[in-house]
Amino acid sequence: VLALQIDSQHVFRVLLDKTGLGESGETVVAKRLNKDSALLMAPLKFDTEAAFKRTVSLSDRVRAAPLLHALDGARGSAIGIDYAGNKVVVAWRYLPRMGWGMVTKMDAAEALAPYYRVRDLSLMVLALAFLSALTGAIVLGRRIVLPLKFMTGSAQAISSGNFEQRVAVAGRDELGQLAESFNTMADRLQSSYAKLEEQVRQRTAELTRALTQEQNTKKALHFSEARLKDAQRIAQVGSWEMDLVNGELQITTEAGSEAWRAADKKAKISQIEEILDGESVLVL
Repeated sequence: VLALQIDSQHVFRVLLDKTGLGESGETVVAKRLNKDSALLMAPLKFDTEAAFKRTVSLSDRVRAAPLLHALDGARGSAIGIDYAGNKVVVAWRYLPRMGWGMVTKMDAAEALAPYYRVRDLSLMVLALAFLSALTGAIVLGRRIVLPLKFMTGSAQAISSGNFEQRVAVAGRDELGQLAESFNTMADRLQSSYAKLEEQVRQRTAELTRALTQEQNTKKALHFSEARLKDAQRIAQVGSWEMDLVNGELQITTEAGSEAWRAADKKAKISQIEEILDGESVLVL
């Protein structure tokens, strides 16, 4: 039988080394005594006399779960609850030569602090990026969108007939040049429209005068036509004249004067025949 004696302080010094474990880190080493308990093989952070004296209950399947896994020969890591009830990040493994289970734990708040810092930094960067984008959108809206909106409103006003509408020229950039070009176009359009209105007024006056003259001419023609009809009617009726000395009725028409003369001659012959009837004298 060979027996070796090892100074436990050297073992404890290795087990109590908290390099990389921060302020809350701790290593727990235990050996199974029976089904429900295990003997601590190294001091605890808050109990330096726990080695080979204090036992850990294995009946609490929540708090003792990492140690149970280690004593069962498994290895792994998880976020769990330690013997003091704190939320910890824990890793475990089995030491087969010694038959020990080793659990290394660290408070979750401290272990995840770098992650939280990165998360907070990322959220801050995202917030700054969002604010920068929002500020850029506002500046872009004021310098580009609003002037374009004003130009659109001015164009609609001009299309509605308001040729006095103009846009403000702000700056000498592309938008300023566009505003100047828009105002120049509006000036030319207003001038062209004014000239067109003047031409329309002149043409309307000329057409009015021509229409008035035509109406006057039509009235004169109607009047002349009425007088001509009256003259024609008088010509058709003719004129009459009684000769009291000779006892003759003379009727004269422009169209039938010869006919009336012949009729008058026949009337005279009839009268002479009546006077000289008894003497049978015919005077021609």
